[in-house]
Amino acid sequence: MSRIAALVAACTLAAGAVADEHPHEWTLEVRLSTVYYPDADAGAGPGNSLTFEGTNGQLRQGAPFYDVYGPKHRMLTDLEVDRDLWSGFGTVALGLSAGYAEFYGQGLKLCADYNPSVGCLAQASGSGGYLQQVAVNSSFHVVPLRLLATYRFDYFVPRGIPIVPFVRGGLDWVIYWNAMQSGQISYVIGDTGNQALGLTTGIEGSAGVQVLLDQIDTEVGGDAWHELGIAHTYLMIEYVDQIVQNGPGNVIHSIRTLGATPPAPVVDLSAAYFDFGLGFQF
Repeated sequence: MSRIAALVAACTLAAGAVADEHPHEWTLEVRLSTVYYPDADAGAGPGNSLTFEGTNGQLRQGAPFYDVYGPKHRMLTDLEVDRDLWSGFGTVALGLSAGYAEFYGQGLKLCADYNPSVGCLAQASGSGGYLQQVAVNSSFHVVPLRLLATYRFDYFVPRGIPIVPFVRGGLDWVIYWNAMQSGQISYVIGDTGNQALGLTTGIEGSAGVQVLLDQIDTEVGGDAWHELGIAHTYLMIEYVDQIVQNGPGNVIHSIRTLGATPPAPVVDLSAAYFDFGLGFQF
C-alpha cells in the first residue's frame, strides 16, 4: 500500500508541474514547411501547353510552371499571431498569418535567334520567334496572407495533460509574381503590357497537435513567465489543405495600370502539406 501511495503522490506532483496554468490572451506561431503547387498551370487552359526547345537542344512540350520549376517542394516560412476570443471547453482564437516561399528554375525566352553557348542572340518582339529554355534563372515568389479561426482543445492542460489537438480554417489571399534573373518582374509571353504579378484567393482547413514543452524544465518555464510573460511554449505539427484558385485574378496589376490592360489568368495555388513549428502563448 505504501508503494501505491508513493506512486500516486509522484503522479500528482508531476501533473502539478504541467498544470501550472498561466493566463494568456495572445499566441505567436513560427512555422516551416515545404510546398509545391501541382495545379499552377490548370487555369491557363490547353493553349498554355507550350512547345519549346530545352537547354539540351531537344523540343519539349508541357505546362510552363512545371517545366521551368520542376516538381521539387520549396521551403515556406510562416508567422501567425492569434488573439483568444473565448475560453471554456477549449479555446477559440482568431488570427492573421503571413508567409513567403520562392521557386527557382531555368526560364523561357521568346528568341528570334539562339546559340546554345551564348543564349538568346535577340529577343523576339510580339508573337514572332520561338520559345527557348535558357540557362538564366527565373524565380516565382508567393506571399500567402491568411485570416484564420483556431480551436484548441486545451481543456485538460491545467489537469496535467500536455497534448493539445487543434483544428483551424479560414480565408487565403496569395500574392504572386514571376521575376527574371535581374529581379525585374517578367511579362506574359506575347503580351509585353501584362506583367506576371497577381493575387489568387481561396479557403483552407487544417488539423494538428501541439505538445507543451513547459514541463521539460519547469525552472526555465517559470523564468520565461516571470521575465518574458510567456505562459506556454509548445511544439506543433499540422496538416494543411488549401484550395486557392479563385479570382479576383491580377488585382495588383489592374490597380497599377488603372485597368488599361486585361489581368493575367488566375494561377491555381492550391496545395496540401505538413508544417512544423513553435508556439508561444502570452
